[in-house]
Amino acid sequence: MKKFYFILFLLLSTTGFSQSLVQTVNLPSETFFNSGYGLVYDGSSYWISSESSTTGSGVLKSVDASGNYLTTININYPGMHSSQGLAYDGTDFWYVERKTARCDLFKVSPAGTVLDSIPIQSIGGSWYLGGAAWDGTGLWISVYYPNNLAALYKVDVAAKQIVDTIQVFGTQPTGITVKGDTLFYVMDGFDGDPENIYAVSLATKDTLFSWHVPEVPGTRQNPRGLAWDGSYFWLMAEPVGASTGRQLFKYDLGGGGSPHISVSPTSLIFPQTTVGDTSHTTVSVSNIGTADLEVTNISYDNSVFSSPAGSFPFTVAPGGNHNVQVDFHPLAFQLYTGTMTIESNDIVTPSFDVDLSGQGVVSGPSIVLSADNHDFGSIWVNGDGNGYWYFNIYNTGDAPLEISDMHFNLPEFSFESESIPFQVQPTDTAVI
Repeated sequence: MKKFYFILFLLLSTTGFSQSLVQTVNLPSETFFNSGYGLVYDGSSYWISSESSTTGSGVLKSVDASGNYLTTININYPGMHSSQGLAYDGTDFWYVERKTARCDLFKVSPAGTVLDSIPIQSIGGSWYLGGAAWDGTGLWISVYYPNNLAALYKVDVAAKQIVDTIQVFGTQPTGITVKGDTLFYVMDGFDGDPENIYAVSLATKDTLFSWHVPEVPGTRQNPRGLAWDGSYFWLMAEPVGASTGRQLFKYDLGGGGSPHISVSPTSLIFPQTTVGDTSHTTVSVSNIGTADLEVTNISYDNSVFSSPAGSFPFTVAPGGNHNVQVDFHPLAFQLYTGTMTIESNDIVTPSFDVDLSGQGVVSGPSIVLSADNHDFGSIWVNGDGNGYWYFNIYNTGDAPLEISDMHFNLPEFSFESESIPFQVQPTDTAVI
């Protein structure tokens, strides 16, 4: 009964709390940042450690709030491996090093000097860590392997022993950070768990609220580091819609929620449409976020596609949807392609593109030949004197084209084809 109550409380608090995603920040395009793992704020800049084995071993790099590179710390420790977490205790960094079969902790000065170390085997076992955070009196670490020991553990760094534990929802906790009396952790979806961010009271260990990472539920975003800078909450994860790289996501924890656009379908293929006529279909714009979605503009890069006047602006409430009519008005026999762009107040996806295509046809059957003349050149007479030419009969109309006869005015010419008469369907081709 207690377990049921706890889960119910979590679900209620998830829907009752509204944080706002206020900005996405691009990181420098290089291997180190594309494999970023640990994230921490030291009072002036955002420090990142990397899981890249080629560029991240024993290296810390900092960026500003706009993602601009600032400086590098090279840890003076031969053989240091890449990282899976980073914390800051107000003076020095705590670097989570990923070894072959475990992770270890290193206390590192801003000058790159190793001041202390804690082998994880000495306090727990052959554990893999996904993050670290300082709460003012000790270091919290997230353990994601072995699965049966997945949890958050507090380490007394002076005594070098575990002094507290917080259970987690799932088996793959990664980034953690602390905001006052609240600890936050994010769950990676490697084992199928929802990629949620959870807030936990350090005093009671109760889960206070949670929310999903920016990606659509069911699609992994591989979340990594978390950070609190005194005003905003930060998540480092893959960009939405990507399967590689890293981006920073900035949240206002006291905001009113975040809109999140979803469009279906994401591509439209119109039926064959006669020149002068118009085909109609719709796309559904949904809001799977927690604040009103404001669609401010809809545009097309090809004038044969359009929406009726007054189709925008419009507002979609959380959980709601709105249908938008899309029209296709071809001007000639042609395969048209284009893009419909929907602009909104979704911070992650401010513009959403829908691919469009449609075939224009003329009215009735309409014959077009690939060529109306051909020169066979010089041909030997008698048995070896054969020349061949293939040509196409196209029907560019919207009705079947019936070929009732084909003949030549000279007996030296002949053709091979389907039995006459035969039909060529709309937009189809017969090869002669």
